[in-house]
Amino acid sequence: MMESDGAGSAHGDWSFTPPSAKRESLPRPLFDDDFVAQAKFTEFSAAERATRPRSRTRGRLRWKVTTLLVALLAAMVIVDGRNPYVHGPTLALIAVELDDVAVSDNLMGAFDHEAALAIGWLGSTTGRTLRVDPTPTRKMDLRMSAEELLGDSEDATGIVLDALRARSDVNPGAVPVVLVPAATTTVPGPLSPCGLGGPNGVVIFLGNCDVQPSTTSAWPSRASRLVAHELGDALGAVGECAPNHTDGHVGDDPADLMAPVGPATLGSVTLDTDRRDYLGHDNPGCPDILDSPLWADRS
Repeated sequence: MMESDGAGSAHGDWSFTPPSAKRESLPRPLFDDDFVAQAKFTEFSAAERATRPRSRTRGRLRWKVTTLLVALLAAMVIVDGRNPYVHGPTLALIAVELDDVAVSDNLMGAFDHEAALAIGWLGSTTGRTLRVDPTPTRKMDLRMSAEELLGDSEDATGIVLDALRARSDVNPGAVPVVLVPAATTTVPGPLSPCGLGGPNGVVIFLGNCDVQPSTTSAWPSRASRLVAHELGDALGAVGECAPNHTDGHVGDDPADLMAPVGPATLGSVTLDTDRRDYLGHDNPGCPDILDSPLWADRS
């Protein structure tokens, strides 16, 4: 270790400059009197902070920030977990009210119930889960009369679906499952189907059939089976390429969900039991309902 006697060092001669002289040689800060007068901030010690009263303004601000963060987190959860539309096409239950035909709360509740039976049966039978808007059946006034729907059932279906798509309160990703408490004909019969539709949405004309939704029914009630049948249409059944295709239905088994809806189809219901027409078949290019984007867990 090198030593120094204060007059020199192993690195050569040096002289000591007092701190005061160094300060005098530095440029003086340009702080005028006004700046100094306004610079009143003082850092409090820990003891002073412990005895200092809390600022209500600062507490309110902290509460607002916390509330905002909680709201943002909740919104993220809702978007991811409660808003199925972010994941793909979604079934949305809608009851249409016409100028001259009202929709009661009881009818809306009954439609909810029958649809839940149908959706539950399709899920349990296929082992899949349909993507469904969690909002209960929504009532929408299309501002048209029942008379405007009289005529061709396909035309009436198009009128209803087009009117719904034009609304700002219907999600663009919705596949509407619509209940219309009216008929498309004054003479219900085989030529006036209970419902029509496809992958873009289905419409059930309650006035075309002897069907009355109930809040206490069990599967397979006439109404729940009708809803399930129309959901089959929304999922893509039945393609003309299916071996047993008959005018949009299957003709090999009257108990099949996609058989023409009628008295013979009440009771037990099957879902393409031989797997040849619309479910899990090996017919390339032919629609298979398991390929529909409406399944939340489609592989």
